Amino acid sequence: LLVTRNPATLARWSTYKGLGFVAVTSIALFAALHRRLRRIQRARHALAESEIRFRTTFEQAAVGIAHLSPDGRWLRVNQRLCDILGYPPSELLHRTAHELTHPDDLPPDLERLDALLAGSLHTCSLEKRYLRKDGTPVWTQLTLSLVRDPAGAPAYFVSVIEDITTRKLGEEALRESRETIQVLAAHQQRLLEADRARIAREVHDELGGLMTGLKMDLRWRSEE
Repeated sequence: LLVTRNPATLARWSTYKGLGFVAVTSIALFAALHRRLRRIQRARHALAESEIRFRTTFEQAAVGIAHLSPDGRWLRVNQRLCDILGYPPSELLHRTAHELTHPDDLPPDLERLDALLAGSLHTCSLEKRYLRKDGTPVWTQLTLSLVRDPAGAPAYFVSVIEDITTRKLGEEALRESRETIQVLAAHQQRLLEADRARIAREVHDELGGLMTGLKMDLRWRSEE
């Protein structure tokens, strides 16, 4: 290697060296930035695909699905839930779940919501009645869970609602059939007991008549 002490040459060499360092550093930074941008693009793509899958699952589910605010307002509803309750989405989103709950089922419903908000329950499931737009009750199987924000505060409830009216009507019909059978069986038992009592009376009366006739016959014979 040649060594020079020429100030101009040394200055040029320092400049070239500095420019090379800047170039290498710039290339490295550009490569790092490019890798970061690719990761961001992949993350955005994965997020978009996840959102599509979620939206498809949400909208095409065979059960009603909704997001509820902590105070019971519908935040997001799928078409199946609208079909169950008889409301179009635009109307349902202006109502609350409490308004559409059957009055007899509201107190236990609120108790479970409070338990979820307090953290004593992580999820819950119950049978309850909603009131459809035409006022008729619809039996549902409701499953609730609470989603919290990063700070731990309640964000919204995830509500899954299955229409079980047909099953409940079948259970009611079965219960009524059992009650009818029990009533008929009790009535039949009373009839049997009445028949036994009647037969016993008839036998008693007939035996009593035979004994009376036998006594009279014996008396007549003794008098002879």
